[in-house]
Amino acid sequence: MPVYGIKIARPGFNADDPNIAGKDLSFSSLHSTPKLYRCISFTAIGDTSHGLDYSPAFFVTFKTTASSMTPDPLVDQYICTSFSTTAGSILITAPLIEVDDTYVKCVSIGDASIVYVTLAIDPIDE
Repeated sequence: MPVYGIKIARPGFNADDPNIAGKDLSFSSLHSTPKLYRCISFTAIGDTSHGLDYSPAFFVTFKTTASSMTPDPLVDQYICTSFSTTAGSILITAPLIEVDDTYVKCVSIGDASIVYVTLAIDPIDE
């Protein structure tokens, strides 16, 4: 029976090469990677149930609205982080997200116009 999967090679390498080394792949479905479950968006403080009975692993992506310089290289850019990011003399305040065994909570929107919380089906303690 055939085995199906996905391989994405790093630049300069061929993913179709059957002898390609794992270090030369950007992604392989053979590797243990988080299984994405759901993406929840927030434009204001709030919470929503995620439908799992445990605290899932997650990452946060947000679009910044901060602009104290013109032109601002970070305006209209998406940032994947849960920490404050410094860019020149601009401080971008990241949103504060909490995830427990029932809810995803946006405690603070920070300098974001929209916040995406991507949940993985994997529990945090795995």
